[in-house]
Amino acid sequence: MLYWPLNCPHRVVNQDCLNVSVTTEHWTDELRNVYAANFANGILRRTSPSRKLSRATSGPSFWGKLGLAAAYRFAGLQNGRQRKRLIDFAVDPTAPDGIRDIPAYAFSR
Repeated sequence: MLYWPLNCPHRVVNQDCLNVSVTTEHWTDELRNVYAANFANGILRRTSPSRKLSRATSGPSFWGKLGLAAAYRFAGLQNGRQRKRLIDFAVDPTAPDGIRDIPAYAFSR
């Protein structure tokens, strides 16, 4: 297993064979608080883009941001910002490169 810190640069170079990657997420309380503060800052920037926002993970402003992020998610307001993803291949171990072309289709995540 390989591990590197959050937001640390990294590069994966696949060779000319079948490559399998398994990604997992592991959250600590500190990381969850940073994520919540950044999420709330993103919401607040839509209403006042020029405002300098704190990334603090403690104190009254953090707890307010935590409440804002929770309310925003609970209300389902982030669902309107989904990106469409286009799929135009399928994994096929019998194909020369392990994949084959298929008619493209889109889905939202």
